Amino acid sequence: AVESTQSTGNANATERLLQLSLPKKVAANAVMEEPETPYNEGISKINPAALKAVASTRIETLAQEKQTHQSYLPPCPVQSIVNPKTMKAKASAHIVQLARPKDRKELEENPNVWKVSAGAKAAQASQRINELSAPIPRKVRAKKATAVPV
Repeated sequence: AVESTQSTGNANATERLLQLSLPKKVAANAVMEEPETPYNEGISKINPAALKAVASTRIETLAQEKQTHQSYLPPCPVQSIVNPKTMKAKASAHIVQLARPKDRKELEENPNVWKVSAGAKAAQASQRINELSAPIPRKVRAKKATAVPV
């Protein structure tokens, strides 16, 4: 319920407010211009035959609204009742520990933690690693030879 003060009930509208509250007056002989496109609002000419047309039963069945599925459930309300026991629940020490983010001390102590060492950059893969990294021959398709235009 909306409460209002006593002065609100005794208020009088000004002459300007009364003028603004009246509907706009349109001249009786005013003609709206033709719309620029068929999608503009405004008066458009309707074919008289279209006004007398009768819809077929098929059109009427297509015009009916779609029924909801019998097992459809409307969305739950945003505000729901919370159990008082849930409101008083306390997290265990283990849950609190899991919720705490990990400390990144190594990043604070050594800002170049992600820097690649010169030895790693100069490293060569062994022959066995190269063998293992080669694709399996039965799964490799030969590329089609195409002539390169000169």
